[in-house]
Amino acid sequence: MPGPAKSRAPLSSHVPAVAAWVASMKGKPRTDEAGLVEYKLRHYWMRDGTDVEGRKALLAELEDLGRQFTSRHNATHPCFPAYFALGSNASKQLQAIDKAQSALRKARRIFVPSAHGSHGGETHHLVHRGAKGPVPTSEGNYWLECLDPKHRSWGHMDKAIFNRWLADTGTQLGFFEWCEEKGEATGVHSVRYLDPKERWKFMIVFGDDKIAYRHVPAPVDARGKGSIPLERFTTFDRKTAFNGKNYAIWVCSAGGIFYSDSHAVGEFHHSTFLAGGRVMGAGEWVVTAGKVLLVTHKTGHYMCSIPMFYNSLKLLAQCTDLSRTAVEVRDFTTSSFKFYRCAEFLHHGGNVAHCNEIRHSQTGAVLNMTELARAQCEMHRDWDGNWATSPRGIDSSGALRGMPASRPPAWQGA
Repeated sequence: MPGPAKSRAPLSSHVPAVAAWVASMKGKPRTDEAGLVEYKLRHYWMRDGTDVEGRKALLAELEDLGRQFTSRHNATHPCFPAYFALGSNASKQLQAIDKAQSALRKARRIFVPSAHGSHGGETHHLVHRGAKGPVPTSEGNYWLECLDPKHRSWGHMDKAIFNRWLADTGTQLGFFEWCEEKGEATGVHSVRYLDPKERWKFMIVFGDDKIAYRHVPAPVDARGKGSIPLERFTTFDRKTAFNGKNYAIWVCSAGGIFYSDSHAVGEFHHSTFLAGGRVMGAGEWVVTAGKVLLVTHKTGHYMCSIPMFYNSLKLLAQCTDLSRTAVEVRDFTTSSFKFYRCAEFLHHGGNVAHCNEIRHSQTGAVLNMTELARAQCEMHRDWDGNWATSPRGIDSSGALRGMPASRPPAWQGA
């Protein structure tokens, strides 16, 4: 028995279908080129959309047929409009393909997998394979932010703008220059991209005591006059667009270095730290007194998948104590977020199917750790209610021993 039909990538083209071409020639004198045009059009529309080079070759032949006819006949010939449109539309489609290929080449120089180092390589589309199939790890048009010399935030740009540029065959301008000329870039903010020399200001440093620190910004004239002091990192008074106060965004570079600060829409994004480069993982977190209370993988730019999140946390666990840290993981089946003990999440290799949601130790109710973590950070306290670098013991049920009622609800993983 024949196997299942292979799915075909659809074509999007200015070139008419065979039926449309035949209809445009109906009632007109038969030309020498008519049969060849029909043959070329039929083969063009039989090509898979991914066969770019094959399509381009046929488009060039159709463009040449149109030009040859119009060069031999004047505009009064009954078939002149049809051949003129054929040549023009073939030329327009060729330009559209060239524009798209140019943008793809630029994107490939930026978006190569972190595992392949920092010098390029084969492009792989990272996906999360959940119950509903693969989900891209980058939403919106964030790749345009990297390609734009001014790094404007195009993440929620109307895709129709890009299509209008493709359709404008009368311009030789690149996409970004065209947007400025047409006024399409009005009101689009430029996202800050850090120079490598200033990234140290946002770098998280972990001490031998397993505490997270960050450099204290020093005056310009103080640089080079001794070491720059460190202070315990906290997300207190920082904020993100998604979770709000006392949260900060974080990224883990391909080399395993963590960076963090507040999120400002259109100005300071996850892409800011590494200038749009590749990351091991990214998200948001709550940190107080140098201790990580809660970590998420929420990021619109990089769309950090669960495997990426797991790898980042596995590295983070080598630097700091995560035994009393909660993780917020997206359920790709329901598009909701659930909370688990980080230690359990790591123990099961990031497989949340084997993890228990965090519950109140007495009532058994599922806890929403978002507000609880924010409140602890507001009081500059860890989950134990103190500044101690060593967490209190946890009994066999997973609940904290000896926690007074004035402290936040005890949580456990079962």
